[in-house]
Amino acid sequence: ALRAKAAPRDAMKQAFVDQHRALFNLAIALQRDHHGAEAAFDTAERGRARAFQDLLASRDLVPAAARSAKGVELPSAVAVPPARVSAVRDTIRAVGTTVLAYWVAPEETTIWVIDRSGRVTVAKVAVAAGRYEMLARRVWQTSATPATPAKPPTGRTTISLAARSGVSLNLGPDPRPALRELHRLLIAPVQSALPANTELVTVI
Repeated sequence: ALRAKAAPRDAMKQAFVDQHRALFNLAIALQRDHHGAEAAFDTAERGRARAFQDLLASRDLVPAAARSAKGVELPSAVAVPPARVSAVRDTIRAVGTTVLAYWVAPEETTIWVIDRSGRVTVAKVAVAAGRYEMLARRVWQTSATPATPAKPPTGRTTISLAARSGVSLNLGPDPRPALRELHRLLIAPVQSALPANTELVTVI
């Protein structure tokens, strides 16, 4: 409710979430451990940085010239209500997907799975948030220009992705150990609740 009353500027809404993130971390942990997965999920959605969604919802209220102007802070006059488990269940049934959601706190990560039946599974992983960034850097190496990446070891294929601002992302020399650890941290704790077939999984 407080966030909906925040000043209608995109940057101000982001700052509001950042300032209150520690409170959301505590609330999510308490609800997850004592009140159940659904209450924790609802709180996470209220605390999730939704400034971008609000900005998209405000597009029709902003002149095209203002949207395309550089260096102009865009208004964000619309507040998109956060998702709740009850609404997510309806969407899952309509779309036929499974939702995989994360909340990353400084020293632990909470993971939810909401499957097609509406069942909610939750898991807690004790890991420092900075660990993910370190592992990601081991998987992807960045270069300032989309130059030809270093020659890979014999028998391996080099993968290179063009990112924004001309930055190139190149698959590291051997990303497999980092990928295995990311799987152990982010997928393995809830793997039994994920679909075994090729059904769509939506990650938030």
